[in-house]
Amino acid sequence: MIGIIPAAGAGQRIQPLGCSKELLPVGSRHVDGVERPRAVAEFLVERMIAAGATQICMVISAEKTDIVKYFAELTNASYANTGLASVASNLLTNSNGVLMLGELAPVLLNTLQLDNSGAWTPLAITNWGSTAYNKMFAYEAGMCSGAAPIYFPPFSPTSALLGYCADGGLFANNPSMSAITAAVQQQNALSDIYVLSFDTGTTSDGMSSQSISNWGGPLSMGPVEWLFPASLTAGDATTPKFPLLSALMDSSSAAITAQAQSLLGANYYRVTVPLATPVALDDASDAAYKTMNDAITAWQTSDNFTQAVSWLSQL
Repeated sequence: MIGIIPAAGAGQRIQPLGCSKELLPVGSRHVDGVERPRAVAEFLVERMIAAGATQICMVISAEKTDIVKYFAELTNASYANTGLASVASNLLTNSNGVLMLGELAPVLLNTLQLDNSGAWTPLAITNWGSTAYNKMFAYEAGMCSGAAPIYFPPFSPTSALLGYCADGGLFANNPSMSAITAAVQQQNALSDIYVLSFDTGTTSDGMSSQSISNWGGPLSMGPVEWLFPASLTAGDATTPKFPLLSALMDSSSAAITAQAQSLLGANYYRVTVPLATPVALDDASDAAYKTMNDAITAWQTSDNFTQAVSWLSQL
């Protein structure tokens, strides 16, 4: 079903306005803990989706570009990847030009190949025990592995025929099991495999019953709520923006940690660095860096740090 929102009119009867009439604020929402006004058109979009619309067409005039800009976060990836690719390619070079994966020490990166003969496929890009990817540009392997959905568009490498790829964190946000599998494929016994695994900062993200109630209860948890583009705070609990993506990545990481520990026992150690407050995946603010730096400083005086050093010293 296609929903159509007629929005081309200039709203002459209520002029002057500082924006298109469809963007007039009605109510508010919390964005990263800050209350922001909410455009009236958002409610129309939500109700259409709730009614079963799979596509929405908003008819606008050429002068109403502010509507396109406002809804861009919901219709496009948050960031282009061209700048990141340029920086990565310049960093991963040598005297012969762009560095290839086969020139590196053993490395393994997970990615989700989006179209492999018509079906998406979990894929490990590695130069360990295999030469299939030795001629692949190292930076392109990283771009495939780091193309986080919603934040970055899928990446299609030029040095390997993989098509479009997305972040491997969708199926293995903790790559421990991929590393263990690769080691076993190299004829290593489980008793000879040791894995030290690092997280990138642990938070207590979740979706509280209060947040679900604020959305209208569990029966109202549709695409808009699961992919809501702003973090929400209810009491002491924080629901991150795009909660479905966070739930997939956090839960896969926790599950893989448990699986790896079951296989390796004391040969597996997971380093966790608790963050005092949540940090969004794309938060590059000074406050975010302070939160992460403070977390590292605190961790270095914790029992977890002492245990990690003790574990390493026994190898």
